[in-house]
Amino acid sequence: MAHFAYGPMGSSSEKEPHQHQTAQTSSIPAEPSQEIIYDQPTLTAELLQRISKSNERVLKTLSLAHNHHFEGHTPTNLHSLAVIGAEDSKLSWRVWQALWKELTSPSNQDRPPVMVALDGMNHWMTMSKYRSAEYIPIHALQLAPIRHFIEILFNKNGAGELAHGGIVLGAMTASNSPSVPAFELLMKQLEAQERGLKMGDEGFPVPHPYKTVDQKILDLLEGSGELNVQRLQGLEKDVEARGLLEYFARSGVFREKVDETTVAEKWSLAGGGVIGELARFGQRLRL
Repeated sequence: MAHFAYGPMGSSSEKEPHQHQTAQTSSIPAEPSQEIIYDQPTLTAELLQRISKSNERVLKTLSLAHNHHFEGHTPTNLHSLAVIGAEDSKLSWRVWQALWKELTSPSNQDRPPVMVALDGMNHWMTMSKYRSAEYIPIHALQLAPIRHFIEILFNKNGAGELAHGGIVLGAMTASNSPSVPAFELLMKQLEAQERGLKMGDEGFPVPHPYKTVDQKILDLLEGSGELNVQRLQGLEKDVEARGLLEYFARSGVFREKVDETTVAEKWSLAGGGVIGELARFGQRLRL
């Protein structure tokens, strides 16, 4: 299963929910609790629509393991369940929760493994462009779809337990990246955790005592023991980058002579050996 990209509900002292349109899609306060969490019904409906279309053949073969009741709708399989939320945004978040439960909770039904892939994850670790009814900025982790997927990645409250198997991947890039000191510190803490260090040990990264950091982000460390961090680097210049350019040259894609000067130039222009940028150089020259 693929193409997945979006928790506990939230609180408000207001008796009637307010709908907000200040960013790209609508958001409304969800059920009461200690923190206001905002459902994103339109966004969730669009997500369910993509899932139902791209996985239609598989989802139609999967019967329901739990009873789900939605006003005027009776799903017969996981595909018809997803379609209910795709066609009615008011039901989309409830449908998403039901679909996720069907795919990941233990049951006697046959289920495929699930792949969850998050891209541009560092954009999810700061304040969003949404605002509350009081015009207060809403943190990205207060948006229910984002909160749910971050909880899956960091296995908060057991959200990352995939009973039928699967993988959860989160990716970020150094380009077009917001500066989020708390998230950068969290990455260092995760790497230290992989080295066998734990909170309180000498050498374990901690916040600067005189700087304020986003505690919402640092709290993600708890329960993330099985999360692995891998930093991807560019190709090594003299062997890997040269070998790739020679391959392009022999294939007729790269039309320049591959020598030390050419390799050094293309390696530098490709951001220190970013493989996609090196490939684009060959395509550009061919055109």
